Amino acid sequence: MQLSYGEMDFEPFCVAEVKQKRIALALNNDALIDNEAFNASLTVLLDKLSDQYSEIQCLLDSMSAFDFRTVQSSFSSLGKVNDIIVSHRIEHEREYQLYLGRRVKDQILDSVIYEHAMPALGVDYVIIVGNAGFLNSLGEVRAHGGKGLLWIDRQFFKCDSDFEAMLDKTLAYEHALDRVWCDEDETRVRLSAMGIPPSKLISSDQGLTRILG
Repeated sequence: MQLSYGEMDFEPFCVAEVKQKRIALALNNDALIDNEAFNASLTVLLDKLSDQYSEIQCLLDSMSAFDFRTVQSSFSSLGKVNDIIVSHRIEHEREYQLYLGRRVKDQILDSVIYEHAMPALGVDYVIIVGNAGFLNSLGEVRAHGGKGLLWIDRQFFKCDSDFEAMLDKTLAYEHALDRVWCDEDETRVRLSAMGIPPSKLISSDQGLTRILG
């Protein structure tokens, strides 16, 4: 079917299909470059997702200057990603109080929440892997029908302080998370003791079975 605009005729072509399965991965640029364990787990994840999902987005946040060549050379599976959206991440000087008296430095993305969530509003799932700064945007994703997943294991973090802060933030944003993936028994026990419902704590294999089934 041709479309007309003034004196010109156009032949429309398909740029997207409404029934396509879409998924987004929220990642931290620094971990992507420096953390071999993170890259190995991410490679396995992308290999499995690419067989089931027609579109894979990468929501990449960075506290340093983004260099695509550096990321590409350190992470060969990036070719399985359809789109890469980069956001600058800032660290607030102030601290804010979360639940149970915990105080955590807030690392957020340098934009309003809706702007950062916008690329992920059309996906089925957003998987936050490790120390990514997307937790505070999950509410918008959930409001538009998507589900938020967090994969948190100590090996994904450069230092203990980042890992401990992420545990506290997991509790703070637990209401927006559909499931929390964790392969370490100690971490799972700690999250449960902090107040995360045990029904939300599953292994990464169980999580993949749920989203690939």
